[in-house]
Amino acid sequence: MRLAEAALEGWQNYTPFLLPVAFLAAVMANDRQSAERISRAMTEYPNAGSLELGLREWMDGSVIAMSGRPDEGIVQIRSGIERLRAAESHWSEAITILATAHLLPGMPEVEGWVPIARETFERLRAQPFVALLDERGSLASSQPTSQTERATASERETTTV
Repeated sequence: MRLAEAALEGWQNYTPFLLPVAFLAAVMANDRQSAERISRAMTEYPNAGSLELGLREWMDGSVIAMSGRPDEGIVQIRSGIERLRAAESHWSEAITILATAHLLPGMPEVEGWVPIARETFERLRAQPFVALLDERGSLASSQPTSQTERATASERETTTV
């Protein structure tokens, strides 16, 4: 995460291309503090095209979901993914779906998006990302499923840090 953030020094024009992978890492590590920091950096980025707006919505929604409010967060995540899809930002859309699949495993709407990400990663021969999609299946069985269980798990992780 820090490497992607450090790469932006002097290269701010690459923010929408570097921060999503750092944010993905924060989500997969369940590191809400880093996710919030990266989301703020994306919000502070001065451009506001469809790519940037879609990434902001996804990041903001993910932070909300990481805070124990997945039903509220998915609204912004969905909007971000739809915006990225409309802009034909296929890679960014796939990254957002991968992160969301790790963040909200088993959610039917999210599971419906997974084949879109898989197709993009396979088409681009991004096998490590396909492997991350596959890996989430084993993680889903160990993740809390209800909003209350996720909130409790999130609180437990926050207090143990």
